[in-house]
Amino acid sequence: MEKLRDLIQDRPFKVDIDRLFKRIVIGCLIFGVVISIFQFAVGNSKELFSSVAFLLISILTFFIEKTKFKFLAYHILVIGIALLNVYMVIVLGSRYEAILLLFPSALIFCFIFMERITVIGIYMVFFCFIQFLIIYYNSGSDVNGISSQMIAEYISVVAFNVIFFFMCYFYLVNLKDTKNGLIEATNDVEFQREILKEKNNQLSKYIASNIQLENYTHLASHELKAPLRTMKGFVDILKRKLEGKLDVKEQEMFDFISTSSDKMSRMLDDLNALGRVSQTNPVMENVDTGELLEEINLERSIELQTSNGSLEVQGEFPEIQGQRGLLKQLFSNLIANGIKFTKEGVPPKIKISVEKKAEDYVFHFEDNGIGVEPENRDKIFQIFTRLHSEYEFEGSGIGLAICKKIVDLHRGSISVDESSMNGSKFSVRLPRKYPKY
Repeated sequence: MEKLRDLIQDRPFKVDIDRLFKRIVIGCLIFGVVISIFQFAVGNSKELFSSVAFLLISILTFFIEKTKFKFLAYHILVIGIALLNVYMVIVLGSRYEAILLLFPSALIFCFIFMERITVIGIYMVFFCFIQFLIIYYNSGSDVNGISSQMIAEYISVVAFNVIFFFMCYFYLVNLKDTKNGLIEATNDVEFQREILKEKNNQLSKYIASNIQLENYTHLASHELKAPLRTMKGFVDILKRKLEGKLDVKEQEMFDFISTSSDKMSRMLDDLNALGRVSQTNPVMENVDTGELLEEINLERSIELQTSNGSLEVQGEFPEIQGQRGLLKQLFSNLIANGIKFTKEGVPPKIKISVEKKAEDYVFHFEDNGIGVEPENRDKIFQIFTRLHSEYEFEGSGIGLAICKKIVDLHRGSISVDESSMNGSKFSVRLPRKYPKY
């Protein structure tokens, strides 16, 4: 990127112009020497003077270009050659019409080596005047007077100069605009690259910290389970030994310790499950989702019977690529949510359907439960997020975080909305084939 910026900045551009000018001057020197030798050899003294003058102008330009007044060399070369052409026509009487071809080249020279458009415009007027003198003397108007033919020819030459001037000007302006746009775009790309680099560093730190957190979660759940089991065991032993000796308040305290231990144990189990999922490198296989749902329905049948609930699977379910154990855990967790988060006195109803997309399948899990408010729909997939107190609904707030992790591992997405039964509708998008990227 830095090399690209250097290529379009002014300094390297100037160096290229300097190299071009040196080559032009060296070409003029070689041309002047060759013509002078030729004119001398054929004994053409009149033409020899103009050839020598051209050579001297080239030599003078060559040395001035090496000084700090380098810009004068441009003007000396253009003006010197133009006046030399006038001398050849007026004094020597040359009718070499090809001299007129010099001026388009001279105008291009001005556009390349002179920056101010006003200076280039003055040179165009100067060239038009010299071309008038050339046409005037070549047509014999100095002897026979100005003819209509001469005027027509000169108008054509002036029109050509003006058109050529504006074509060069148009090209130059667009070239400069393109150059400035390229510089601006390069700077913007450089700026965006720095932002991207910073974001990438932040993402790397986030990934590293997230991996450490997941490893810590998995380790902590294992390390805390043993002392927790020990504590609960001693509490139960102590409770049995003191049976009949405790008053009501002391009994409630023992029950509270025992209940809290059970809750913490369940939370550690959920943390352990999250840690296992987070560290899993999925091994993909073809999974029959219809067969998977039948298994879950059978496993959850006692819960459904106890709550007088119903589970309805609508349509034919496809075969997709995924890790069977994780997909089963995902579907089972979503069904368990529909059974647990119900309205008081209302038996749970769960409907499961699938929608076929171009490259994905979208599995919908609808229920008639308490639903999720719109402002909380992005929060519920975060770990330890609970929208209700534990007195209303038991849970650790980790189940949906596990679902989100499983979906992410399968390169899918999960969202929640309101169902047609005024409850929750979880939509899980899973690719038909596991993308390898």
